[in-house]
Amino acid sequence: MVYHGNLINGTLVDINKFLNNLCQLEFEFKIFVPEKEFQVEVEAIGHVRHKNLVSLLGYCIEGMHMYFPIWKSLIDLYLFWHHHKMLVYEYVNNGNLEQWLHGAMRHHMCLTWKARMKVLLRTAKALAYLNENIEPKVVYRDIKSSNILIDDDFNARVFLMFWSSGLYNLQLLVYVAPKYANIGLLNEKNDIYSFGGSVVRIDHTGRDHVDYGRPAQEKMSSSGSFELQPPINGKFITILSIDGGGIRGLIPATILEYLESQLQELDGEDARLADYFDIITGTSTGGLVTAMLTAPNKDNRPLFAAKDIKPFYLEHGPKIFPQNNMILIGSIIKGWKFLTGPKYNGKYLHQVIKEKLGETKLHETLTNVVIPTFDIKNIQPTIFSTFEAQKHSIMDAKLSDICIGTSAAPTYLPAHNFQTQNEDGKFHEFNLIDGAIAANNPTFIAISEVTKQICEQNPYFKNFDEMKPTNYGKFLVISIGTGSAKLEHKYDAKIASKWGVFGWLTGGGSNPIIDAFADASDDMVDYHISVVFQSISSQKQYLRIQDDTLSGADSSVDISTKENMDKLVEIGTNLLKKPVSRVNLTTGLFEQLDINAGTNEEALKRFAKLLSEEKRIRNSKPPPKDKS
Repeated sequence: MVYHGNLINGTLVDINKFLNNLCQLEFEFKIFVPEKEFQVEVEAIGHVRHKNLVSLLGYCIEGMHMYFPIWKSLIDLYLFWHHHKMLVYEYVNNGNLEQWLHGAMRHHMCLTWKARMKVLLRTAKALAYLNENIEPKVVYRDIKSSNILIDDDFNARVFLMFWSSGLYNLQLLVYVAPKYANIGLLNEKNDIYSFGGSVVRIDHTGRDHVDYGRPAQEKMSSSGSFELQPPINGKFITILSIDGGGIRGLIPATILEYLESQLQELDGEDARLADYFDIITGTSTGGLVTAMLTAPNKDNRPLFAAKDIKPFYLEHGPKIFPQNNMILIGSIIKGWKFLTGPKYNGKYLHQVIKEKLGETKLHETLTNVVIPTFDIKNIQPTIFSTFEAQKHSIMDAKLSDICIGTSAAPTYLPAHNFQTQNEDGKFHEFNLIDGAIAANNPTFIAISEVTKQICEQNPYFKNFDEMKPTNYGKFLVISIGTGSAKLEHKYDAKIASKWGVFGWLTGGGSNPIIDAFADASDDMVDYHISVVFQSISSQKQYLRIQDDTLSGADSSVDISTKENMDKLVEIGTNLLKKPVSRVNLTTGLFEQLDINAGTNEEALKRFAKLLSEEKRIRNSKPPPKDKS
């Protein structure tokens, strides 16, 4: 048991009480400790002093007195425990590393790369002091995140465990060298081994060493088959991109369900899209889909399978975009709302997003995500990226806030304001609207983010020698659109020349200015990436799936009637049967890429095989030696 208390001089302390003669601290080690051995060891530990070690201030071995070796005096503590052994440590009040990685502290803010490195360096200094700078030397045996306390300045303070010889439970020794666990061979190399296990967890995976919440046959280490390893050993950097488009998100939802089903045929029913892509990126409705595919559930698996996305839209779409069936009254209400505020108040959207995503933050996603938004106060794009959230805590926003922001399409939904807080306690304000203002097709944003991280030598891409910032031949990209109404030819110059502000916002029963921005962004990104991949003979590594034949209600972003939503699902299903196409900037239309390219369905099957093989290659090879 552990109690907090104050000494008579006001010093805050943690009091660890043993139960009878069994050492049973909060760490659940059970050791039979004779009094003499107990006293010898605690007096030795009590004289160990280092700024990165939690100091042992005193102990109790009998009666109601406690001995403090550093003060050489007896202090009466009026405690109700009688004939119990106790250890008194200095109080460190900012939790331990385990809590920052997986416990309650992680909801305060993300532990940045800078903070993580600081923790690792201070922990290493503490171990070096124990192994090399004192006599007799001390071998810690089992350094792990729950034994590393954090102070207010994010300095690591290693907790000095009580290690009197006796019986203990080896199953609780997490990062113990095999020779020690098997034959009891103990030296400083064991601490190096344990420290290495902690480095991998803190600096790379951030995951539990073993997930005891899984069935026995599924328990695995953090290098297990679910998690996609970094592209160090692979051939590609894999990207999945999903456009914005409101209720038309049903189209990519249908495509993604098919892609995941193909991966499941290859790798089993537990396969999920987040297991195969280095980055999943999405704008507006695509940003919401991205979060749903990558947010962890209680078992640290994706919150939604791809097959769950479509039912989500069908259930919640009519409440997010409520329709008024009384035509005359509906038109009056629509016109009044248009003049006085956004078409929809967004309350239900906010409610359901917060309910589904909860308190999950950006750094907690199961794979890297990139979600563009636009800050209306600063008049500039704001790109939310897992990579940046890990480095800068002000960018580590809740996924719910990011999704609400990127979905806030002007004239349809209200802008979204929220704040984040960094480790210094400073707040940063965001004033966000639809990410489509920045990039409705976010594929190029994701590629640019990878390029940036490679230039900054992000550990995720470390040692990937063949991946230079401009080597697009190493990308494997699937980009999925939400459809457009180009063939409908709703507008022309004669009509547009008569528009004022009202016309540009309502012409043709739609929103021409937003349609123009979104379609232009989609096509320019597709054109640029197509040309680049073709120029390096890698066109088979880029797949764009888009339908430009929508018309009428199909092309609307907010008509959520059952009839229209069913039609959008049908469009997505039919799109799988259409030939692989690319935009022709001369005509503005999607045209068949190659007679031998096959259908979108066939292309997705081919990409599923490439993704499965890439994952197998990465997981089958040991990581290369660090060349830095």
